[in-house]
Amino acid sequence: MSNVTAPPDLTASGSPETIIEFLYYAPLKKVTKYEQDLVITRDAEVTRFLDRFFKQVEQWLGHNIIKKVILVIVSKDTGKTLERWVFNLEPHTGPAQLDKLQLKIQSSLKQLKATIPIFPEIKEPTVFNLLAVAKDDTADPADGTPEKWVDAHPHAIPADIRDQTALRGFNTSDTKLDMNVVYVDQ
Repeated sequence: MSNVTAPPDLTASGSPETIIEFLYYAPLKKVTKYEQDLVITRDAEVTRFLDRFFKQVEQWLGHNIIKKVILVIVSKDTGKTLERWVFNLEPHTGPAQLDKLQLKIQSSLKQLKATIPIFPEIKEPTVFNLLAVAKDDTADPADGTPEKWVDAHPHAIPADIRDQTALRGFNTSDTKLDMNVVYVDQ
């Protein structure tokens, strides 16, 4: 087992609805959201998967059961993790400053879109997976935690073959977002 030092993660806090909306539009058909042109999948099966996943994540956030969602991009042929995006989630139930929050999200999305060309081009077939990570103190199925949690591969990228890019995040009175992209250094 290799010793992997965890890189900084992306932290998102705010209402569960705001977090889910950001996660859904941040990862392919062209749509305009936050005054930005974004791409979301057209594949019906993937859309159903994302809808089910994010609906469940929203419920778990509402019950304060999970602490992060991880998006991994994996080589279809080798199973090697090529990119790993960690979203630390801190739900906020108070009144949100939506105008300010939307401007901050718009700015972050603009920066993210401008940064993508610096990442290595992935030239092999890939698949993605989404992982939900339970809070350490969530162990009782009576509190809303699914009875069949499954331990999943964390898809960490070893420090000796990875690179990372920290992106400018934002912090408002009700939401914080720090972004860091970790990828295989080719």
